[in-house]
Amino acid sequence: MNNAIPPRGRGLHFEPLWWLLFSAGGVCFAVFIPAVALIFGVLWPLGIVDISLAQLQGYYGSLWGLVFTGAVICLPAFHAAHRIRHAFHDFKLGGGSTTAFICYGTAAVVSFVAIWVWFM
Repeated sequence: MNNAIPPRGRGLHFEPLWWLLFSAGGVCFAVFIPAVALIFGVLWPLGIVDISLAQLQGYYGSLWGLVFTGAVICLPAFHAAHRIRHAFHDFKLGGGSTTAFICYGTAAVVSFVAIWVWFM
């Protein structure tokens, strides 16, 4: 009987990375999305918050705009991708490497486009 411990580092596992992005995206979904919806969906149209379009463009063009993009678009995209991948797995419709590639690839493309739009 061979009870030897296999050497560390055999194979590269991305699952911890996906769980990190999943949890970070979940926090952003819970904290930032309701705040953005409240400010831009309720308070701004009612005139309670007075922000001009020039101010918004100035804020969004700063480094904080990049952080905002990451917190409101990129991380929640990976959160959603992780949930969709595991839903496919739970319904026995996939869940393997092909499903992971499609889900996380889509989230990466959405994130890339969001960051690209920020740089333009």
